[in-house]
Amino acid sequence: MTCRARTRWLLFAVILAITGNLDAGEMRRFGLFVGENDGGARAHRLLYAAQDARTMRDLLVEHGAIDPNDARLLVDVTERGVQDAIRAMGKRIRAHRGAGGRATLFFYYSGHGDSQGLRLRDTILALGALKQALRDTTADLRIVMLDACQSGQATRPKGGTRAPSFLVEVDRGENLAGEVIITSSAADEASQESDRIGGGYFTHHLATGLRGAADISRDGMVTLEEAYAYAYNRTLYETAGSAVGLQHAGYAADLRGHGTLVLTWPADGQTVLVFPPGLNGSFMVFDRDRKLFVADLEMNGRDERRLALPAGRYVVQKRAPDHLLTTEVYLTRGVMRQVDEKEMTATGFEDDFAKGVELANIRRATRVPVLVSGLAGVQKFLLQPAGTPLFIDMPMAGLEVEWRGLIGPNWSLTADVMTGVAETTLDFSAYDVPTSYWQFNVGLGLKYGRSWGPLRLSAGPHVGNLYVRRSFPGSIEPPQDFMMVSPGVIGEAALRLTPRLVVGVQGRSHLLYYYVEDDDFSLAYSEALVRATVRF
Repeated sequence: MTCRARTRWLLFAVILAITGNLDAGEMRRFGLFVGENDGGARAHRLLYAAQDARTMRDLLVEHGAIDPNDARLLVDVTERGVQDAIRAMGKRIRAHRGAGGRATLFFYYSGHGDSQGLRLRDTILALGALKQALRDTTADLRIVMLDACQSGQATRPKGGTRAPSFLVEVDRGENLAGEVIITSSAADEASQESDRIGGGYFTHHLATGLRGAADISRDGMVTLEEAYAYAYNRTLYETAGSAVGLQHAGYAADLRGHGTLVLTWPADGQTVLVFPPGLNGSFMVFDRDRKLFVADLEMNGRDERRLALPAGRYVVQKRAPDHLLTTEVYLTRGVMRQVDEKEMTATGFEDDFAKGVELANIRRATRVPVLVSGLAGVQKFLLQPAGTPLFIDMPMAGLEVEWRGLIGPNWSLTADVMTGVAETTLDFSAYDVPTSYWQFNVGLGLKYGRSWGPLRLSAGPHVGNLYVRRSFPGSIEPPQDFMMVSPGVIGEAALRLTPRLVVGVQGRSHLLYYYVEDDDFSLAYSEALVRATVRF
C-alpha cells in the first residue's frame, strides 16, 4: 500500500471514530463479471463482450479494492450459470456479514439484451430475476453495470433517466445500503461495440474514466458521479455519428447513506501516465506490444489527467486535422511519466497506429478457439465372430485438436490420432501362438455442444481410419495388416476448471466393416477415454 493510501485510510478511520461508526464492520468488495458474445440463434454474435468483462474485472481488482479471490469472471455461460454464480457469491457474502463485516457487490454484464432481459446463448435472464438474485446475496450495497442493448429497461422501475447529472450522493460503503444500476443505453436503444476500440463504447469509456480520466477533482479518486458523467458524455459523443444512432447511458439509484462513493483509486497505482495542463485536443493511448486501444482523452488546456496503467510500452497519439503527433512511452513499475507534446513526432495518417490495432482487434475477436486434448483409455471390440478373435481389447492414448465455432457457434470440428499396443496368445486349432497388436487410428469428427456453466456436453458423428498390425513374434508367420474406415459417433462431458484448462470423459462407438472374400466378419468397437484439454 502506498504512503498516500495509508494516509487516506488513517484519516478515514479517524473520521469514523469521531462519528461513532467504527462498529460498522469491515467493508469488503466482491465482483461478478459476465461477458457473453453469443445471444442465441436469432442474434448476431458479438466480438468483444467477453473481453469487456475481463477488462472490468482486471481494472476493479487493480484499482477498485476487490481482492482477486473475490472477483469471478464468467464467459461462455447461460442464465443458470449466472444464477449459480450469484448464489455462490451470496454464500461468501453472508459468511462475511455473519462475522460482523459489510459487503459491496459489483455486478457487470456485457452481451446481448432486449426488453425481456439479458440474452445468454439460448437462455434469458430476466432483469427482475437478476435484481432479486442480487438482493438475495444480502450485500449491503449492490452496484450493477449493464452494457447491453435496451439495458435501460433495468432503470425504469426506479425512475431511470438519461440526464448526465448524478443527484444522489453516497458513501464509500461503510455507511451505505441500497442499489445503483448504470446502463449503457436507454430502454429503446442499441448498445454498440467498435473494432477500433476493441470493445463496447460504454465499457471503454467507463474503463478509461475509472483509470483516472474521470477524476475531475484531481484528488486521486474516481467517484461514482465522476465515472458516470464521463462515460455518459464520451459515449454520447462517440456514437453521435454512428449508423445505429446515439447511445445514452442511464442510471437508477435506491440508496441510504451520505458522502461520496469511490469506485477506484487510480492515484494509488504504481505506474501512471500524466497528461499535464497545457495540452489541447484528442489524445489516444495504445498498448504497443499487445496492440490494444487503452484510452482516449479530450484535453482542454487547463486540467491535468492521469491514467493508471500496467507497466509496458505505450504509443500516445494526438490527432490534428491534417496529421498525427506520435510518441512512444515506456512505463516501468513505480514510475510516473508525463506526456510532452514537444517530444511527439509529426506523421501522416498512413502511419496511424490505430489501423494496426483495429486489425489486431478483429483477428483476436474472430480467431477460432483451438483446444488440444490428451486422451487415454481403453478400446473394446464387440460382436466378433465366434472362434479366434480378429482383434483384442487394448489400452489407447492419443491427441485431439478441436476447432470450436469454425462452422457455427455450437459446432466443433475435430481431428485426432490414437495408438495402442497389446499382446496376447491366440488359440489356433493346432497350437497357441504369441501375438502382438499395434494400432494407429486417425479420425475426423463433428460435435455439437451446449454449456451449462462450467459443464459442457457434446455429441456428433465421427469417422476413423483404423490401421492394425498383427504380428507373431518367434513364429515364421508373416505379420498381418488391416486398414479400414469405420463410421461412428462420439459423445463427451467436459468440466472447465479454469478459462484454459478443461477435464472430461469421452466415449466413442464405431462400426468396422470387415470382409474376407464373400464372408462378412463386420464388428464394432467402443472406446472409453479420459481427456485433459488446454484452450489456446
